[in-house]
Amino acid sequence: MHRVFVGIVPLGFIILGLVSSASAQEVERTGNIFHKAVCGFVVGHAARCHSHVITNSSGRAISNKQIPVGGYGPSDLRDAYKVTATGAASTIIAIVDAYGYTNAETDLNTYRKYFGLPACTQKNGCFKKFNQNGKQKDYPAQDNRWAGESALDLDMASAMCPNCALYLVEANSSSISDLAAAANTSAKLGARAISNSYGGDEAGSQTYESAYNHPGIAVTVSSGDSGYAGGVQFPASSPHLTAVGGTYLVRDGSARGWNEKVWSGAGSGCSSIYSKPSWQHDSGCSNRTVADVSAVASDRSPVAVYGPDKDTGQSQWEQWSGTSVAAPIIAGIYAANGGLANYGSDPYTIQSAMFDVTSGSTGICNPSYLCHGKNGYDGPSGLGTPSGTMGVGQFVKFDVTGSIDTIVSEINAFGAVAGSWEDSHYPYPYHAFLRTLDGTITTMDPPDSEEASADCINAAGTIAGSWGDAAGEHGFVRTADGSITKFDIGTGRPFTIPQGINNAGTIVGVYFDSVANANLGFIRSSDGTVNSFGFDDAYLGPNNLKINSSGVVSGYYQTKKGKEHSFVRALDGTITVFDEPDSPATIASNINKSGTIIGSAKYAFLRAPNGSFTDIDVPDDYVTSPSGINTTGTITGAYTDNVYHIIHGFIRAANGTISTFDVPGAEATAPMSINASGVVAGIYTTSKSGDGRHGFLGSP
Repeated sequence: MHRVFVGIVPLGFIILGLVSSASAQEVERTGNIFHKAVCGFVVGHAARCHSHVITNSSGRAISNKQIPVGGYGPSDLRDAYKVTATGAASTIIAIVDAYGYTNAETDLNTYRKYFGLPACTQKNGCFKKFNQNGKQKDYPAQDNRWAGESALDLDMASAMCPNCALYLVEANSSSISDLAAAANTSAKLGARAISNSYGGDEAGSQTYESAYNHPGIAVTVSSGDSGYAGGVQFPASSPHLTAVGGTYLVRDGSARGWNEKVWSGAGSGCSSIYSKPSWQHDSGCSNRTVADVSAVASDRSPVAVYGPDKDTGQSQWEQWSGTSVAAPIIAGIYAANGGLANYGSDPYTIQSAMFDVTSGSTGICNPSYLCHGKNGYDGPSGLGTPSGTMGVGQFVKFDVTGSIDTIVSEINAFGAVAGSWEDSHYPYPYHAFLRTLDGTITTMDPPDSEEASADCINAAGTIAGSWGDAAGEHGFVRTADGSITKFDIGTGRPFTIPQGINNAGTIVGVYFDSVANANLGFIRSSDGTVNSFGFDDAYLGPNNLKINSSGVVSGYYQTKKGKEHSFVRALDGTITVFDEPDSPATIASNINKSGTIIGSAKYAFLRAPNGSFTDIDVPDDYVTSPSGINTTGTITGAYTDNVYHIIHGFIRAANGTISTFDVPGAEATAPMSINASGVVAGIYTTSKSGDGRHGFLGSP
């Protein structure tokens, strides 16, 4: 690489790690390609973005205001990494960058429109912008260099996950303190993936490291753009995230259609601060090694970007490169698959499914794998580049602190889980809990309750559940702001059990009516209005009630002759009772947005809105019990095998394909719920004597 210096920055122009003049960056040359680092070098506890822009020999960006001037687009990138999933609107990718970006929404949609991607606007709920405190106001002033970085990140996330929601979280400055605050805020906002395309000196970074520690969330960080000699940078060196290196990507005649080698500028090496995580096993570095995975980053294989020019601020098409390209690509793949991330361990568990990068170099080092592409693991590319499977097959286990039993009830569209847990202290009462996607667990017993359970949760984070005292069982609803409203339905001894809630806040459940001397079903709207219903021939009145976003209710009841029938109640109150053909009992367990109902009968079944039945046949099952169905028609549940009678989990895709799974280390796996992104929440047990139930999230 030949470097031509066009300016030298005096020390006096560097304040708090921020270079005062964007034009002071050197022009670099790779073969016949000229390019410039977008962000200047920094000192102190500050970070620089890891992007480069392709220029002419004078250092002016090659650009066009109407059409791209070159570089890979979404179809190229998705083909190169074999990504077929497009994500879900409920899956959020957060982009963390410094300073403001005034035209973010407009520029983003110029990119998306040109490449045929769906609009992503504030109006349709796809795009949102926040400051580092999570407020949609009081944004920091724009810095053209970082605004360009934001444009790059938004465009790459769009390319890999066109249906995902995009949140741009703007730090007040490029200080590590502010960027870490923005990353932590992103987790609290419900992001499934958080992309960070920046880095700085490791020294003193321990203060901020916890901001990137969010089990289950794919936190991706670029490894650097100065090669091995540039040293390991933070936050890429944190063991609680996925460090993303870079490659040179070109088309070829192979079966894949593409070939890659290490990009010379990719950051790599051995951390001087952070310990080696359990999933890394390379022998030449006793601490954390960077990177874990990689994607395109080379100046010779840039990507098309629409955004502000770093010098003029005018929006235009340019070509960009650097590991700043790679980090949002990896975040986008995680999000498209709807998957979870156990820190950076995912590539290590699916190594055979990665595209190994075996050549190229980032410098001179010993041992050589720290800066050279090798078979298997190496520093610059990690375990290679993804083959469409990032985030698949990952599980996150959890327990409520102080519990001897953790029971999961339901997961919402944004990965928040509601459930109950048993206290380890006498008299061992159960309490309600909420676990948000960032791993935060909040207990929420209504005041004056002796025990409680959170039984269902909607997309807004509103929870419905039950609580008990000496008088009986009561209902409660807790909104996302933490406020709790108690309620009882019926007369006589209180017995009110909420069982389902939809996105409008309408709750369904059962209660005891002393006048009818029977259990009845109730439908409680968000304003508190209640309607009830029952069955004349019921011995045990409506149960297992669920309600979809259209207000349609499903459930079952038992007759006085002891036979279970299922039913569906339309919004107008019309009730249709149904039975799975030739079955002695039909028990509905859930309903999705389209009105498809799942349940158990002689066989597990799926009932379409037109009334037709399909058996859910898990191979080699003894008993199958479906429990959750999402908006796409994907079903999860548990089955008992017919050999050892052990409980396992299963997933049935909308096309009928069935796969089975177990939580690693579990003796029994019982999924309870599945959201639109395909993340399953449930319960598992181990073979340890006296061990209770535990919660899990998974993307099988």
